[in-house]
Amino acid sequence: MSTETSALNQLADILGLRPSEKATIMNLEVGEALLTGSGNSVPIRIISSKLEHRLITTDNRETSSIMEEEMQRRHSGASEGEGEEPEILAEEE
Repeated sequence: MSTETSALNQLADILGLRPSEKATIMNLEVGEALLTGSGNSVPIRIISSKLEHRLITTDNRETSSIMEEEMQRRHSGASEGEGEEPEILAEEE
């Protein structure tokens, strides 16, 4: 997933990114980032557990699938602890 050029140019101006850092960011894929600090930068890959991924994904297809699985699990009467991962949901109001 590439960052839009105009947004990247604005970001580079705000953060004072070097041309090499801009080039790195343009080529980052999902799950990758540019970690910067003390004048140094290094590209990193973030590897999440299945539970972490389920909690933080913003992919609409994945969130729809996760919600569908949760609804099926609740409808089937599966008790907590029977699944692969513990359930973490926001409290209902």
